[in-house]
Formats: sequence, structure tokens, C-alpha cells
Amino acid sequence: MSIIIGPAIAVIACSLTLIVALLSFIGLEKFELPIAANSTLTGYPTWHIDVPGLDANRFNTILLFSSSICFFASILSFYWAYYPPHDKRLISHFYKNDSIVTSTRYFNLILANYIFFTWLSFVAYMIFDIGKLWSPIGLLCNVAEISLLACIHYGGKITAIKYWVWVLRYLIVVIIGCVWLDWPYDALWYQVQAQSIEVLLVITFIRLYFTTRRNLHEHESHLPLNTEQDNPEPSDQSEDTIPQEPSSEYPLPLSFLPQPKQLIALIFASIVHLLGDSLFLIFLNHPNAYLLGSLSYALSYGIFAYYIWLDTRCYKILPRKRIYAPETSTWKVICITIISVTVALVLSRLSCLVLALENH
Repeated sequence: MSIIIGPAIAVIACSLTLIVALLSFIGLEKFELPIAANSTLTGYPTWHIDVPGLDANRFNTILLFSSSICFFASILSFYWAYYPPHDKRLISHFYKNDSIVTSTRYFNLILANYIFFTWLSFVAYMIFDIGKLWSPIGLLCNVAEISLLACIHYGGKITAIKYWVWVLRYLIVVIIGCVWLDWPYDALWYQVQAQSIEVLLVITFIRLYFTTRRNLHEHESHLPLNTEQDNPEPSDQSEDTIPQEPSSEYPLPLSFLPQPKQLIALIFASIVHLLGDSLFLIFLNHPNAYLLGSLSYALSYGIFAYYIWLDTRCYKILPRKRIYAPETSTWKVICITIISVTVALVLSRLSCLVLALENH
């Protein structure tokens, strides 16, 4: 009975927190948000306000710098992900329930696409500015983030056809909201769903790291350590065809970074990305928030690319580099999703509060 009561209490508590966050928007007057700025090129309303004191020269320079970093990071990411090391002992594998074993190549390719779509969103931003016209490009980044989450959920590779059906439904629902809602509710609609996914990424990467570290610690005591001979392991159930060559000598190019510490890069990059977007959201009237928020993209996505390089080069202690997918019990997925939406709502409400205080 306690096995059922515990999860039920957790779901109810998270749901109540979400309801409180939603109720905080009651009475939110439209005048609390200034009039939206217009796009320089199209003249259409955007999803931000005219920021007093924002130097357009500095801001555009940072945008160009961050977009350039994302572009080159995406090229390197595709190369590192598509051409992993020939030595199979350097290839990481996802483990789920000790039965599903999948190479991380598929996950790394999704991550490379995520970086590339972010670069596309930068280009669209510099042309159209952020708004309704930009939203279809921005949604590509959100789909890539969801795909990363689904890849971890399924143990390293998305095999369920129904996933893509849900992605299509997601795109239709979000686009309808962005098109038909007026300012500021169209921006709020997009921002809440996008930031919910960002929070979910942070939580999932943290769970991924600690689940892997815990399981590796348990297995180190009774599994043979890495030697020059290839140790038998469960066969890779993925469909990846990665060229593999035996090696008589095991290279340790990064002996200071044992596996799974490369996962810390995912955590750090996702947190930097979330903090950067939060600066944009909360301090809409502050030019430094725009500058620092834009600069955070160069750091976070550069680290995402660096993770792919680390993942294919850090050494391991066990015969095969293992990354353990966290538990995906239904109640845990529900709680984590509700927490992510709640955090996004709180950040949006905090943004409205800061603007209201500054305008009075």
C-alpha cells in the first residue's frame, strides 16, 4: 500500500503547486506589459519591448558572435558524432534495465542537430526578430530538445512511431497558440512551453549523471576492469553500423576525465542555457540582460559540442563505457513534467511582476 501512496502523494503535491502557479496569473492586467516593439525588417510586432539604453551595435555584435559559435560547433558536432573513434572501447553505450544496449551515436547526432537548429534560429532572429514569424524556426530547437529527452527515455534510440505522431500534434498546438493569441499571451504561450522543456532537460541530465554514477559504482566491484583484451558484453541492440577496429593498446587521451564525468558538461551547458533565457525573460527592461543572455548561447552550445568530443574520447574503467538511463516510472515522469511547467510559469509571472514594479 505504501508503494502506491507515496507516488500518489508526490503527484498530488506537484499538481497543487502547479495550480498555485496558475492562480498567480489571475488579475494580471494587460497594461503591466509595455507595447511590443516592431521588427526592423517586416514591421510586425515582436515578442519583446523596446529596451531603453540597449546599444544595437553591441547587441548585434554579440548575436553574430554567438551564432558563429553555434554554426562552427554544429559542424564539429556532426563530424564527431557521425565519425566516432574506430576503437570500440571508446564508444559509449546507453543501458536501460540491463537489457537494452544502444550506442550513444544516435543521441550525439540529435545533439548536433539541436546545435544546428539553434544556429538557424539565430539567423531567423537576426532577419525577422523574435515573434510569430520566427516561431516555426524556434520550434525546431524545441523538437530537438524533446527528441533528446525521448532518446534518454527509450534507452538511447527513439524506436516508437507514435513519438513522431505526438511531435506533430505538439507542433500544431503550439503554432495555433502562437498565431491566434495576441501580445503578450502569444509570447507567454511560447515561452512557457519552451522553458518547461529547458527545465526538463536540466533535471533529466542531472538524473542521467547520478543514475550512471550510482550504477557504475555498483558494477565496478564485480565486473572485470578494462584490459587489453576485449571483454564479452551484451551485444549492441542498436542498428548503428559503426566501423570498429581492434587495438592492441588502449589509448587514454583524457586520463584526467574518467567516464561518466563527461555528463557534467551536459548539466552545465543546459543550466547556462536556462539561466541565459531566464535573464531575457525576467529583466525585459535591462540591456545587460539581453547582452548576457545572448552571450550565454555561445557558451552553452559550445559546451554541448564539447560534450560530444568528450563522450567519444574519455576513458572508462569497465569493459564497456556505460551510460545508464534513469528510471522512467509513470509517476516520476508526471512529477518531473509538472515541476518543469511550474518553474516556467513562476519565471514568467516573476517577469510580469518585475515589469509592473518598474513601471509604477
